[in-house]
Amino acid sequence: LETLDHNEDTIVIAQTIDDTRAQFNRRLVVQWAYQYAISNGLDIASTISLNKIANPSFWQAQYPKEHVGLMECREYGWNKLREYVKDGRLHIKDTTHGPTLVLLERLVNKVQKENPNCKIVVALDNFHKLQDFASLDERSSVMRKSQFLKTNIAQGYGTTVFATFEYGKVETGKRPTNNDLRDAVNIEYDINYLINLFSPLKTAQDFGKGDECDLWHGTEYARLPIVEGVVGKNKITEEKDGIRYFAFYPAQSRYECLAPKDMETIVSNNRSLKAEVEGHDGYWKDGKHYSNVLRNKESNILSNPLMNVY
Repeated sequence: LETLDHNEDTIVIAQTIDDTRAQFNRRLVVQWAYQYAISNGLDIASTISLNKIANPSFWQAQYPKEHVGLMECREYGWNKLREYVKDGRLHIKDTTHGPTLVLLERLVNKVQKENPNCKIVVALDNFHKLQDFASLDERSSVMRKSQFLKTNIAQGYGTTVFATFEYGKVETGKRPTNNDLRDAVNIEYDINYLINLFSPLKTAQDFGKGDECDLWHGTEYARLPIVEGVVGKNKITEEKDGIRYFAFYPAQSRYECLAPKDMETIVSNNRSLKAEVEGHDGYWKDGKHYSNVLRNKESNILSNPLMNVY
């Protein structure tokens, strides 16, 4: 969405193989609806969801006070989608059009010929469900698809391509790496930037230890994941590795980037909350827990520098 909203010379082509076009459209609409609610100071911003965008009448009829402005936000989102599609700046294709790179290349070629002065960005979800080269074994098929996507589409038309990929079977609790990608060698070679996503909260819950996880946002009774993004490859910038953090809102299918300081503040608050619930008096600072006795001593020292504390 930011690509469309902030780059008037850019056209986005989205090919979704995991979702239908109707489902994908709804995911886009809920983002614009959320932005509208935020910019207009509507209380419904935090509770807008895919479900409510799909069936607004039900929610407004059942809980009218909590859903003031829902139809307004929804209409804004759909109007934004229609506007970009009508202007030719957004193209969305699903499996009914064809789950192949051949279709994608044909569309990129058409769009570029009609808009020679525009940049093109491709979003592909997901790579492993493409049906090109189906007569080959899986390893050879993945290699050919990866080469085709890079050489024929990304390099051939000068486009930027974002794609999702599947992992093989990853042990529960293990952070995935490049090696866990299905047929990783072929894919990793062609990619310029690769980030592996992992949810510590989901993993902790899988082991029945959700209360022990500090990496979450939201409320104590409605915890939402903070997703780690471990950079596995970076040929775009000089920063070769590291971890990125994203606040994930499942009901809105929305990610927000978190600065390291923001993430640390969230984790510190969660730890303090847990300590309070467990009856441990104190506070967290720089990843360590301190008792309020120490905090009181520090305060006394600042207010009375002549005081000695033993």
